[in-house]
Amino acid sequence: MSEHMSISKAAEYLNVAKSTLRNWEAGGLITPLRTASNQRRYTKEMLDELLQGNMKAAKPKKLLTIGYCRVSSGHQKEDLQRQK
Repeated sequence: MSEHMSISKAAEYLNVAKSTLRNWEAGGLITPLRTASNQRRYTKEMLDELLQGNMKAAKPKKLLTIGYCRVSSGHQKEDLQRQK
């Protein structure tokens, strides 16, 4: 049976931040095991698979682009239309 690593040890093994592992989990790239107290645990095999790209890919997130247009007075409404 493989040794289970804490999130700190796993982050150190992968040379990434703990928050990166959390983000990968949120994105569906990795699913850690959980202890009875809900702490994340990782196996070396699980992390090696992640490094090799064999874990399931995360769903692409839809990106939102926001534009901001403004004018300082009502006399510049035509400028606002041009900015859009």
